[in-house]
Amino acid sequence: MSTYRCSLNVDLIEKVNEMLVEDDNVFSKYKEVNGVFIWNKISALLSRLVDLTRYLNSEKMVINTDDDFCQFTFMELINYAEQINTFVTELSDIFNLEIYKMKTSKRIFPNIGNEISNDDRYIKYLRSLVSIHPTNTDRHTKYGYQSAAEYSPYVRKGSSFSHILILGKSKYNVIINREHELEDQFVVRVYHSEVKELDNEELNELNNMLENNAICKEEYESLQITYKTKSDTYIFIHPEDIIEYISERYNILYAFERVLQLKY
Repeated sequence: MSTYRCSLNVDLIEKVNEMLVEDDNVFSKYKEVNGVFIWNKISALLSRLVDLTRYLNSEKMVINTDDDFCQFTFMELINYAEQINTFVTELSDIFNLEIYKMKTSKRIFPNIGNEISNDDRYIKYLRSLVSIHPTNTDRHTKYGYQSAAEYSPYVRKGSSFSHILILGKSKYNVIINREHELEDQFVVRVYHSEVKELDNEELNELNNMLENNAICKEEYESLQITYKTKSDTYIFIHPEDIIEYISERYNILYAFERVLQLKY
């Protein structure tokens, strides 16, 4: 059995929250900016961050790989990774905190995507694929994560997919984010919408199998579709990588705290 969970410093967001809420200068400055009640946005972001931090640290968000449905907790974790990123980014934008280098880094997922991809964009892609648009994801092509629309039928524990890793490497249809124990990873299966040129050799072999009654008509039609479409992709993701991403984005609040102490 392996378990994974976040260990975020709840005191940090509670202190930031207290600093902002109790400072009349902050309220006066952001109560209304160009007709927009920015203070309401700040208050909402802080409240959400406090609650989400506590939840991510709780027993509810422990990923236990012995649990038959642990993939759903993992999918939820990816969703919250993007939320943490959004909340911290929006706070940083309001208070002009310079986090460009952090936001454009490609440290946790260095080998995924093209030259304009980064950790933030990859998390957005994973979130879209596994939980938001599992049957219609195509907006991440420019970052090199996909070449056309993709469909994800499931997310599973990785321990039962060792054969994919062995057979898939030669077919370039396995994406491994980092070197981890396979049994502790989760695998996302991806179907592609692309149609490839049918290999005549494959088609002739398939026709011969049908003529020799080696396969039935239904099997023939199913295999024909498989031959015409791009091979499935299997994306292996380890919970520790997602937890590390969450921690990095959350820890931007340390810099935020220092800026508040200097300015207010």
